[in-house]
Amino acid sequence: MILIPNDSARWQLRQQRPKLNDPSDILEQCKRVKTLRHLAKSRVCDLSSEQKVLVDDLIPSPITLPNVERFADTRINRLYIPHPHARRHLTCDTFQDVFLVYHDGRFCIFKEGAIDIRSTAVPGQGAMRAIARGQYSSLGSGAFCGDHWLPGNPAHFISDQLTRALILRDRVGMSSDQIYLPETHATVCNFLRQQIDPAFRTLEPDRVHFFPELKLLSSSRFDKSPGHPFWFLDPDILAIVSAGAQRNFRADPAEGSKIYLSRTDTTRRRMLNEPELIRRLQALGVKPVLMSQLSGPDQLGAIYNADMIIAPHGGALLNLIAARKGTRVIELFTPERGTLAFAGIALALGLKYDFQFGQPENTTEKHDLPWRADIEAICAMIAKT
Repeated sequence: MILIPNDSARWQLRQQRPKLNDPSDILEQCKRVKTLRHLAKSRVCDLSSEQKVLVDDLIPSPITLPNVERFADTRINRLYIPHPHARRHLTCDTFQDVFLVYHDGRFCIFKEGAIDIRSTAVPGQGAMRAIARGQYSSLGSGAFCGDHWLPGNPAHFISDQLTRALILRDRVGMSSDQIYLPETHATVCNFLRQQIDPAFRTLEPDRVHFFPELKLLSSSRFDKSPGHPFWFLDPDILAIVSAGAQRNFRADPAEGSKIYLSRTDTTRRRMLNEPELIRRLQALGVKPVLMSQLSGPDQLGAIYNADMIIAPHGGALLNLIAARKGTRVIELFTPERGTLAFAGIALALGLKYDFQFGQPENTTEKHDLPWRADIEAICAMIAKT
């Protein structure tokens, strides 16, 4: 094993996750588990040699959402939208002569028996053997854009990781070919990355990489205060991403349509009456679209040519970055889970955003969270246009 996520290590040690996800508590008990004993002489510390503050101010143009107070009685994270004086803070940390390993949403920065406190995983025995045998990639100075989130989710790859790459390029001043994104197999992610900057590089997962100098933005550490800075809503960054998403598309009045972004291909937050909702929407001229069956360009093109978009909360709504100003958006929520991230994108881009709550289904399942949409209310909203 080349990388052991902190959560997996704690499960083996029967430990609870602490407030901060650094691996200090794991090393204290690592002798108890065979797969962790190679870390017995390791320590956790801050390996950064320099920290530069890039931004520390109030959000200059806060997003406002009419009736946002309706979310107060739900479990939907309103993010900073109800807080017009939210502060954003971002630093760039520099490391010297370090190894980096990552897999999906976990990474580790380490050297000579020291593991950086920002690491969300610890090096496995396989990583140590690879270093001893010289089986690692020696790279030049570079930056890593990964974090806690899975890069296969377009919402996180584009709004977190690709956004981070733009900050490193445009505000830190790094060359594009020094900036490494995590690997993703989501077609829309790879297409948009090529549209925005084909010189950005992809770091190979499950392999040890050596950097004589490595940079990492503080937003890569998920649990570090003040949390997610929502840089994807920065006007300059959003303009770049939106322009890349809309490039090569031209508005065609004949193509204007109403579309519904279906979630029939997922078991998370299942809408139990989605088949009935789709039948009712089709009767109103709304076309169901399953984004997972489309190529990256076709996903963005479907959004660009739509006059109205109805969709349950989910990663497919990240494609709103391709929507034309004035497009109507109706987001459907279960009160049990979600965020206002896509509402923020819609409002920042000048889309006509609205929302509708459904009803959660009584269940003991903690991760599935099935629910039912309010079909009559949704149809009534569409009829008003």
